Amino acid sequence: MIAIAVPLLVQLFALPAARAWDSRTHEMITRLAVEAMPPSAFKMFLQRNEKLLEHLSVEPDSKLKRLYGEAEQRRHFIDIDFYGSGDPFSQLDPSLANTEEKFGKANVERWGTLPWTIEEFSNGLSQQLGQSVHSRNCATILMLAGYLAHYVGDSTQPLHATSHFDGFAQDRGVHHRIEDATDHEAARLGDLARSACQTRDIGSVWIATLAELRHSHTLVMQLIAGDRAARAASHGNFDSYERELMRREGAMIAGQIARGATLLASIWFYEWERAGRPAVCNASVRIRRSAQSPTFWRE
Repeated sequence: MIAIAVPLLVQLFALPAARAWDSRTHEMITRLAVEAMPPSAFKMFLQRNEKLLEHLSVEPDSKLKRLYGEAEQRRHFIDIDFYGSGDPFSQLDPSLANTEEKFGKANVERWGTLPWTIEEFSNGLSQQLGQSVHSRNCATILMLAGYLAHYVGDSTQPLHATSHFDGFAQDRGVHHRIEDATDHEAARLGDLARSACQTRDIGSVWIATLAELRHSHTLVMQLIAGDRAARAASHGNFDSYERELMRREGAMIAGQIARGATLLASIWFYEWERAGRPAVCNASVRIRRSAQSPTFWRE
């Protein structure tokens, strides 16, 4: 985290966007999702490995971006504004190839592929869970569940659903400021969010993900306006900025954390059921430091 010493304040307000909730927020969403799951063999597996699961929920930012660069960066967002006015989400096809054919592969990649990433990892999780006992790889299951937690969490950060991911000209640094403030307040926001987290029945990961992204997109201008107001009231002091932002937008941010945990728990449970409700790995998982990511999403 960045120190809040006075000489760093100007730098803090000008830092570029990180394009993700920060680590403690992702870990909180993951923790709340495990709590929200109904009793099941899969919940027991996730609980048994919860600390490692939380660590894995941060790795798409800390590890995968370093390994895969731009190919990984675009998995964390979708600039939905470029898909037209009216209802741009209706222009998205569950088939990434079909969407690329319609809008151009380079455009779709540049505009971000978050909903297809969530679909891809969800399918990968279901396939791994559905393997026979002798073929099932417990480390890969946990890795997929943890990485999926990250991307689902990203879908509930409103600035991940817009081309204005760092606001407008007068807002530069908004992405980092909001996520830094949220991370500082993660424990309190998690307490506010906890009662609203619950596993829902879903029939389609794609439909559930687009519904969440639609909701996130409606909050973009509210979040940017909250940042502007908090900056105006704080006069360059980050502590004051954080208090004012949370006073104005803390309830909404806690709601987004709850929605992220709810969607994640729902997808985990849906994919476990789709795989036939298997028993999952009684032993605690260990993942070698040198382990590479499963190959199905490398580019």
